[in-house]
Amino acid sequence: MELIAHRGLAARAPENTLASLRLALEARADALEWDVQASADGVPVVLHDETVDRTTNGSGRADALSLAELRSLDAGSWYGPSFAGQPVPSLAEALALAAGRCARVYPELKPRMTPRVVARVVDDIDAYGWSAGATVISLDWAVLDDVRRLSALRIGFVVGDAGDYDRAVDLAARDGNAIVDPDRRILLEDPERAAAALRRDVAIATWTVNDPGEARALLDMGVAGLTTDDVAALRVGLEGA
Repeated sequence: MELIAHRGLAARAPENTLASLRLALEARADALEWDVQASADGVPVVLHDETVDRTTNGSGRADALSLAELRSLDAGSWYGPSFAGQPVPSLAEALALAAGRCARVYPELKPRMTPRVVARVVDDIDAYGWSAGATVISLDWAVLDDVRRLSALRIGFVVGDAGDYDRAVDLAARDGNAIVDPDRRILLEDPERAAAALRRDVAIATWTVNDPGEARALLDMGVAGLTTDDVAALRVGLEGA
């Protein structure tokens, strides 16, 4: 079992900040997941939304702001005053923070990322020693095609719609170094879906799992990784189940 910290310790800190990632590591996360967008100058940054409005004190599209402009924003005060001044991190900073402190990282590349930025992502992963420990995931499978053209990194097909699940399993099986990463509800409504992937030697991680009962059911299906907003609370819940 791998407990994967969703955007860091998102239940207790501002998501996708270095503070959130640090707290997840202190909570003994097996792996870290974070989202990746691109700045106007083509630098991969840790941010979920296309705009900065929800999680910073700024406004506008992330890809219209330079790395320096993004780093000047306050990405922590919206969550609480104790996190004031947290910047939008670069991908490189997140990879450096995690190095040697967890087993795996799951950078999620957001849709429509350009091949040039994908290449920068791959370069950063290699530069910070994560070639064997990173799984690059995305809901935009064309982005994963770009990753695969550049690298043998493990990739993950994020699935948000049950109608896409079987195709994701097929693509992962054909790739040979890929996982399927569906919304947990897709598996909970039909456990045979997990069995079908496992019969083809395709590993499964799933999101976003915060309920210990659901977590136990998913683990019983053979799911290898649970992405959760609070790794500490889920670990306690599983140990008490």
